[in-house]
Amino acid sequence: MAKGTKPRSTLPAKPLPAPPVIKVENLMANLNLGTGELRDYTITQKPGHTTITATTTDGQHVRVEKYNGNNGFSEGSMSVFVPGSIEERRDEARRLRDTGLSQTAIADRLGVSQKTISNDLTK
Repeated sequence: MAKGTKPRSTLPAKPLPAPPVIKVENLMANLNLGTGELRDYTITQKPGHTTITATTTDGQHVRVEKYNGNNGFSEGSMSVFVPGSIEERRDEARRLRDTGLSQTAIADRLGVSQKTISNDLTK
């Protein structure tokens, strides 16, 4: 410390608010999908942003995103992909890449690994 300077005081960090409790049944009810029809699902939460990625018992890949902003603004989106063949998945991966999505985002939407998408985009 330089001569004649005072040490900075450190303020205690403010705790982050706890994320809200999510009821999958409520979120999926808007999609006409009950949790009994989901074979697998993942929920990711960040402040103001919730993402659900799921696979239904009939093989559909579903992704639901909800954003809550300031002043009551909210936005949601849903995508459903039904893989019919490897070539259809590759075509969809190329289409999504052309819209500017990353390989990871494409993989999340299509319900496959990022490595699979990497391979699909090179063929």
